[in-house]
Amino acid sequence: MGERMVFERNWHKWYAKDVPGAVEIKKDTMPDILKRTVDKFPDHTAIIYMGKKILYKQLERLVNRFAWALKNLGVKAGDKVGMILPNIPQVVIANQAVYKIGAVAVMNNPLYTEKELEK
Repeated sequence: MGERMVFERNWHKWYAKDVPGAVEIKKDTMPDILKRTVDKFPDHTAIIYMGKKILYKQLERLVNRFAWALKNLGVKAGDKVGMILPNIPQVVIANQAVYKIGAVAVMNNPLYTEKELEK
């Protein structure tokens, strides 16, 4: 065990010599990835929206605050959290907060009608 099988595929012959035929994918969670990024790049820009920049360390703080608020509302791991937001920074914050507590983000189009949301 521990060995990785790599099958030769027809298209591999066109790969550059230093490009592997397969890659190992880590099984990290989104909160793990955010934390690792914050630790490595706290003062780098995570989001730019309408000319305003949010740094990774600021994003982490906002995510933690919203995750805390969701927990205080009773949201727990496995719960579904519906979101109806346009493409704004709050979508990133809300999604990351939901992931952090182990809940499931259920995205909805903000242009849906009431009837479409009922389904």
